[in-house]
Amino acid sequence: TDSARSEGYSPMLGAYVFTLDGTGFNEAYNDLADYHFKVTPCMTGDTVDRNIYIYTNTPNGGLECAALLDQADGLLPVPLEVSKNFCGEYEEPFYYPDDTAYGDVVFPLTIAAGEAKKFTVLNLYQNWGIYPLKQLSSIQFHISYYHLSKGVTETNCIAPYFVYGKDGWVLPDFRGLSSELWSSQPQHYSYGRLYWPNYISAGGDRIKSEVQSADIASAGPVYADISNTYLTDDGAAVISVRHMELPQNDETRTYYTFRFDFTEEVTINDVRRSLELFATDGRISKFQYLGYLDADGNETVKTLENKAGSEEIIPLGSEAPYFSLFDSLDSDGTVNFGLIVKSCNVTMNGESVTIPLALKNSFDGSLNYEALTFDTDTITFAAGDSIELNVILLPFGDFNITNDDSVRKVRADSVISPYTLDIAVGELIGDTYLPRVAAADGKAEFTLSGGADNAVVRVDGFDSYERPAIYIKGENGEWSEYKTDTHGYDGIQCYYNDDGKYGFAFVCPMGDGKTPVTLKIEG
Repeated sequence: TDSARSEGYSPMLGAYVFTLDGTGFNEAYNDLADYHFKVTPCMTGDTVDRNIYIYTNTPNGGLECAALLDQADGLLPVPLEVSKNFCGEYEEPFYYPDDTAYGDVVFPLTIAAGEAKKFTVLNLYQNWGIYPLKQLSSIQFHISYYHLSKGVTETNCIAPYFVYGKDGWVLPDFRGLSSELWSSQPQHYSYGRLYWPNYISAGGDRIKSEVQSADIASAGPVYADISNTYLTDDGAAVISVRHMELPQNDETRTYYTFRFDFTEEVTINDVRRSLELFATDGRISKFQYLGYLDADGNETVKTLENKAGSEEIIPLGSEAPYFSLFDSLDSDGTVNFGLIVKSCNVTMNGESVTIPLALKNSFDGSLNYEALTFDTDTITFAAGDSIELNVILLPFGDFNITNDDSVRKVRADSVISPYTLDIAVGELIGDTYLPRVAAADGKAEFTLSGGADNAVVRVDGFDSYERPAIYIKGENGEWSEYKTDTHGYDGIQCYYNDDGKYGFAFVCPMGDGKTPVTLKIEG
């Protein structure tokens, strides 16, 4: 099916190559949402045990994600690397001047001598079971680059080495779901530039960082979760950055954790202007309004005067502080921005310290520049001190929207009343954003409440990758099957954990978060 065929072994690639059909964004979104393109090889080992690589290719550039099934069409807990090039942007003219579209999948396979092994590679575009997939893949650009989407609708792109040299800009595409789709394809406009943490040292140097490593905890198709570590230029701190996304439909809630671990003493003077825990500007447009939680805890909107060279420090309230930029004055090719703080924990000399947050609001003559900082004068961090900042980054609304209701709503449903687990069977696995449970003897039972839209639940601690049974409790107290699949094998994600146990993740829609859902899972 899908014109799948073997191309044999490629010495250049070091892999066995298979080709198959694919599709584009519009077709996947409108007509083929539940269709999975597939290739099903049956390979027989030769005279020795081998570790080999499988490589599949489609000439379509819209490939988002992939999954692997065993000979009985059971989902395997094997991460697959998906790489693609959309075609038409010519972003790598030196190494790839033709800019040909492609969608590739690569993964390792162990095959014993004489063993016949049958498996299926699924190429995924829009849905994974009943719900849209959420994925992280690589995409061709002039630097290393991750691409994330809900189905074929792009949400974020991460450039861990920064977008244009050491500019600190890390999310070159940051697209909101609560704005209109393009007329040409199922995409939304992007917001401006978003900058990683930095500070000015006591010696006056602006200290940025360099990426050191990546840990992809989940590349989809149920949720995306990646962590990078950065080393500051002065070598005095390691900054760990976690980026997580769920397949939500109403907004692109981008869940972030920034953690500083200081390995040497660092003194920062004039902290309000020198330390940027996170910063942003509009890139191609300035904005008319700034929203924020003021020091008294009031949701506030001010009209921006946008005077060249202006700067002010705005103290922020303590309960889920936020800020937003909205109503572009220059361009309809953008969306708006919000940042909502879930928590900020500072540890100094082994003790928890409360330091209030503030917003540095400035205008350079063409762009608004907003930086989240601490509302204090001088800080000296010693080796062993830390900062952990948990925030939701939110692109939202059309360019000319005149309110930040989206930010206030997400603040309420995702920070003040977030997803919460009440566990009857099993144990809670602590996670800042993801409802996660450890099963007891292959069983878990829990009630999920709060939050909004599509939650993802992950349950770990199973002895087999065989698909578990999931049940939901009705209003009358009776249990019935909780269905997430459309093909039998889909609608769930399987993981092999470091402890030798298996885990499963699946979507649980929460609506407005006011109606708890009780589930049980049995492996």
